[in-house]
Amino acid sequence: MCHQVAYALPCEHIRTQTVYCANATLENRADGRETKGSSAARSPSLIGETKARGSPKDLSYKRPCGNLTVQSLPYPMPPSFAEDPTIFSSSPLSPNCPLSDCPFEMKGRCWNCCWCGKRGNMTGRCGCVMLVDGNSLQCEHLCCNECEPASIGGRV
Repeated sequence: MCHQVAYALPCEHIRTQTVYCANATLENRADGRETKGSSAARSPSLIGETKARGSPKDLSYKRPCGNLTVQSLPYPMPPSFAEDPTIFSSSPLSPNCPLSDCPFEMKGRCWNCCWCGKRGNMTGRCGCVMLVDGNSLQCEHLCCNECEPASIGGRV
């Protein structure tokens, strides 16, 4: 049985990790041939990734067996942050996004929302609660290229 875990990162992007069993198949992209995998392997990737998972020289990748289990989890936060989970995203223990153009990472993990104007967001999704005609609405905008970096405690 193969097992895939999708971790939600602080920036709201997803990183997947798959543990392959011996029944996983190795597919060669160059000629389309498949061979049976011989040992378990780990392969980090992003959901929606379209490029080959191997190195540029290795045009093969593993395909999970027919008995794939899938699990979605938030990225595991160390217990020391249980008192104040908002500071976890600025901690060195928090993983960086694997995307080279992640707006949240490019803004130093602290940003001002371009939709509602909330300043000092420390996670990938805006946490502003707005009052409109007596109703509370959550902004929930994801950090984008239009959002501006914010400074907190002299940090930009």
